[in-house]
Amino acid sequence: MAEPPVPVTAELSRFVAGSAAAAWPEEILELGRRHILDTIAAIVVCGERDSARLSREFALRQSGHTAFGGIGAPILGTRLRAALPDAVFASAMTAHGAEINDFCPSAFVQPGPAVVSAGICVAAVDHAPYSTAWLAYHLLGDQEAYRVFYGDEQCTLCADPAWETQRKNLP
Repeated sequence: MAEPPVPVTAELSRFVAGSAAAAWPEEILELGRRHILDTIAAIVVCGERDSARLSREFALRQSGHTAFGGIGAPILGTRLRAALPDAVFASAMTAHGAEINDFCPSAFVQPGPAVVSAGICVAAVDHAPYSTAWLAYHLLGDQEAYRVFYGDEQCTLCADPAWETQRKNLP
């Protein structure tokens, strides 16, 4: 007799809900940084591929604009902007053009193009300067960007009355 299916949704939900407070090993954090950088590099390298050009044209047509005039979300790797879902689509298609994951050959799926593109595009729409600083610190170790988030007396966000600070167990 077959065993009943495992309630994956509930288990996955518990994992995701607890992940922000989890103490992640450094090697897992480093792997995450590599995945993000790998995806950003793919966006830079593949911007001129036919798939990238066609996805940008499609995104701009879907948005009903030719450049979206400074509003909307960025199409990563370009100066163009489109409606958020369209910008994520075009950015993910561009990233997928060279997403070969050369540092983790056992991974058979490539979530980086969709996940990283969605994260950056949404962050750019919601909190552009803070998103840029977060990437600069966590990916590049930029100490000026560090002070946007950390430091008792120098934390830019800590002093911003419009910003609610929540501490989590993240590096």
